[in-house]
Amino acid sequence: MAEAKGHCKHGEFLLREGCAQCIAEKRAEAEVNSPKNIKKRIKAVQPKEEVGEPIRITSSLLEESATAIIKVDPAIMPSFAKHLESAQRIVKIAASREIITEEDAKAANDDLTVMGELRKAVEVERKSFTVPLNDHLNAINGAYKLITGPLQEADQITRRLLTAYKVEQQRKAAAAEKLNQDAIDLARRQAEASGTGEFTVDTKPVPVPFAPKLTRTDQGKSGLVDHWKFRIVDLEKLPREYMVPDEAMLNSIAQKQHDKKQVPGVEFYNEPSLRVTR
Repeated sequence: MAEAKGHCKHGEFLLREGCAQCIAEKRAEAEVNSPKNIKKRIKAVQPKEEVGEPIRITSSLLEESATAIIKVDPAIMPSFAKHLESAQRIVKIAASREIITEEDAKAANDDLTVMGELRKAVEVERKSFTVPLNDHLNAINGAYKLITGPLQEADQITRRLLTAYKVEQQRKAAAAEKLNQDAIDLARRQAEASGTGEFTVDTKPVPVPFAPKLTRTDQGKSGLVDHWKFRIVDLEKLPREYMVPDEAMLNSIAQKQHDKKQVPGVEFYNEPSLRVTR
């Protein structure tokens, strides 16, 4: 009696024995993606550290020193390789998934629940690394804020005063120069009107305030730089292309009133998303 045969990408094979090439490929893939090899590949791309030397964060504020040992290499965690292997396996399943029956839907639902639980476990593990780092980082930033905060405030005050002085000096200089030019223009018109060609008005210029573009010292220099802004002076004249919809308000209407409220030019529509619960 003839033995049952099957077919695969390599050709025909005996069902009792299976395809030798397929079996070899699966064994090779399993070996490549084994937790041990995954851990080796991850470790290979991690920054190298001297064995036995922990990462330390040191504070020397008020001449006191404190050192904290911080975990920085997730790859040394046995659970990391396990979670990574699970994630790679799950995404392969998802990539080949088809949902055409209720049984398929139930299987997908179960997988989504498993994914959610795995994400929670991974997040707990991730925070075991990041929370201590962030706590120390926030403490360090907070300490130096005691210095940079007053410096920033002093910088802003000084910049505001110096800017106001320079703007005012330039305004005064421009006004004086205009006044002098207007006096000359008037004298010329009067001279032309009289037919004598002589100035009959006082054209002695008024003093123009000193308004240099740059203030120079041995420490450095400062000067005004143009910084153009805008303000709305007549909303009714503003072209439509410069008007932006209030998306926050429209989203609020969509979420609270759905399609019950009508807004001209706007369509409120439902786009369902999947919620998975235990």
